[in-house]
Amino acid sequence: MSFITKINTDKLYEIWSETGRELGNFEVYKTQVTELNEAYNKMKGIRNKPDFIEVYQRVRDIICGLELQKEKAISNKEKSR
Repeated sequence: MSFITKINTDKLYEIWSETGRELGNFEVYKTQVTELNEAYNKMKGIRNKPDFIEVYQRVRDIICGLELQKEKAISNKEKSR
């Protein structure tokens, strides 16, 4: 889906903030690439399934954008104190 439309991380973060949700920690995603790759490769029978690295990089880019939003929000909160 991220290949079809641009994902607006600003909007995603805004939605989470308005609903009282908090962005989680993505350390497992960043550190267990081999395990994620193995699990992804176990999914069989999917037509036109992109290579794992393509999917991983797209998700990583989205996560990085969300983490930047979180850092900005924390920084702004600290400045307003």
